Amino acid sequence: MNWHSRMSRRRFFEDVWGWAAIGATGAALLGFAGILRLVPTGSRDLSLTPAIMDRAALEGGVQIGGVLVRSLDGAPIVIRLRCTHLGCRVNWDAVRDGFTCPCHGSRYDHDGNVAAGPATRPLSRIPARQVATGWVATIEANDA
Repeated sequence: MNWHSRMSRRRFFEDVWGWAAIGATGAALLGFAGILRLVPTGSRDLSLTPAIMDRAALEGGVQIGGVLVRSLDGAPIVIRLRCTHLGCRVNWDAVRDGFTCPCHGSRYDHDGNVAAGPATRPLSRIPARQVATGWVATIEANDA
C-alpha cells in the first residue's frame, strides 16, 4: 500500500493548514503574553542628587536610563529620550549637536526641539520637584 491510497492530497493540505493555524495562534498568544510581561508599567521617582546636578552642569547633561538630565541655573531639565513620532529611543549625535531617531530619521536639537521630521512635537520634558536632598523627577518605568 502506498501513501497515495492512505491520504488524499486535499486531506493532506487541510491537515497542514490546520496545524499551521494552531501553531500560529499559539505563537501569537505566547508572544503577546511575553510582551505584556516584558513591558514595565507604572512610574518611579528618579533622585537627582547634588552630585548628578553638578555633573550635568559640568558635562552639559547626564543620561540616566531613558532620560537626559541637564542643569539650567541649578535647576534640572529632564528630557525623555523617546521620539515623539513612534516612540523609538533617540541617540545623541555629537556632530549635529542634537538627537537622532534611528527608526525614521527625526532629528532634535540639543534642547529636544524638532530640527527635522517626521516628528512634529519636541521631546517630552519631565517636571522635577525640589526636595530636601536635591530634586526628584517622576519617570515612567520603561524610561528607568
